[in-house]
Amino acid sequence: MPAYIIIDIQVHDAATFEEYKKKAPPSIAAYGGKYLVRGGPVETLDGTWAPERIVILEFPSMARGANGTTANSMPKRSSCAMHPQNLNSF
Repeated sequence: MPAYIIIDIQVHDAATFEEYKKKAPPSIAAYGGKYLVRGGPVETLDGTWAPERIVILEFPSMARGANGTTANSMPKRSSCAMHPQNLNSF
């Protein structure tokens, strides 16, 4: 059964984040993942959650998704662009 991972990203260094965006797709694809949503305008319809940038990924299973989005499988995150405390996924 497919699994979906939603990532809320706060970008603090646009130039470094651009480099990260080039390196992440091969890591995600290696686990069978594909992008469904990458950025774009976000409008809060209800509640107080106000994400800056949303990414939605689809994987063949939750196990593959969990493995495909861990720190060990993804390109090294720059402390400026995507410090782990500025990235939330569920």
